[in-house]
Amino acid sequence: MPASAQHPILVTRPAQARPWRTQYLEIVGVDEPGIISHGRIRAAQVERHLLVINRSSDSLLLELHGCCGCDYYPIDRNRLAPNDTARLTIGYDVASLNGHLEKIVSMMVMRHSAPLEPWRTAEQLEFRSRGERIPDLRPQPAWIAVDETRSLDTVVNVTVAADSAVDARASLEPHSQDGPPFRTTLGRMDTLTHHLHPGESLRLHLHVEPVAARRMSEYMVDVITIATRDQQARILVYPAPHGVPPPSTRRSTARP
Repeated sequence: MPASAQHPILVTRPAQARPWRTQYLEIVGVDEPGIISHGRIRAAQVERHLLVINRSSDSLLLELHGCCGCDYYPIDRNRLAPNDTARLTIGYDVASLNGHLEKIVSMMVMRHSAPLEPWRTAEQLEFRSRGERIPDLRPQPAWIAVDETRSLDTVVNVTVAADSAVDARASLEPHSQDGPPFRTTLGRMDTLTHHLHPGESLRLHLHVEPVAARRMSEYMVDVITIATRDQQARILVYPAPHGVPPPSTRRSTARP
């Protein structure tokens, strides 16, 4: 999906222009056969533009498949006569991801030699995209325990780890419109845009209050999103009875 004006796309290029030759295709724009190396990524989306050339004597049909909902792979034409060229973009929305990334888009190549011939499988290729997502924001903690019986006022620090100053803004996403078993509110000043320098923290003031006559479930959660121009980080507010986080979230508490 194309990025908005607020979330620019990082378009990377191969370190060496060395085409990938398969039995039927020549693919220009990869770093090595089947590999796309993006390096360090700070943008919300990253993509690579490729040329796919039919080097066989057959007509080819190209079918593309991704591995998750964060990928996209538009191609300007998926039927290629001999020596025809298609323009392919392989991209990913990585706004909510951090650390080492490896994503795969597969291509099924079908062929036929005559117009009335059925399409037959010629070869199957994989485009493996790699990179390291560098976070601007590091929320700590990743969860906030909430007691079923009493309200809570707490402060959450979000540390900026960028190379330069960034503007950050917090917003709250309630888990349900039907009425949650607890209510979370952000301090009035916390919803403004804050200009932060590297290593500086954004302090969020939260008030969490249980709502009577509603039983808490570990599957109910409020989400606080802190966004910069290129990235976003999320803090989860779990209704954890007696201050104990749900089992599915305990591992998250140790993350930076």
